Amino acid sequence: MVLWSPTTKLAYVVELTVPWEDGVEEAYERKKNKYSDLAAEASQNGWKTNIFPVEVGCRGFVATSTTGLLRKIRVKVRSLQQAIKSMSSAAEKKQ
Repeated sequence: MVLWSPTTKLAYVVELTVPWEDGVEEAYERKKNKYSDLAAEASQNGWKTNIFPVEVGCRGFVATSTTGLLRKIRVKVRSLQQAIKSMSSAAEKKQ
């Protein structure tokens, strides 16, 4: 997902991954690196780009990167807690 503001030339690149809990850090680094060239190119064109890999473990663990994004985009505490609970529940459901 990409959120952007042409007025402020600010963009957020958000990508969700659902790893095993022991692979959260590796997944974060892999996704961060995936978009580093795009962020560099955007920077050269005057944009500030924030890359937010977010992880919700396949057994319901919500990584700090996910809560960090929600705080960064100013989700209120009550809504943040509900969002985390919903993400955790959705990740645990069997398809």
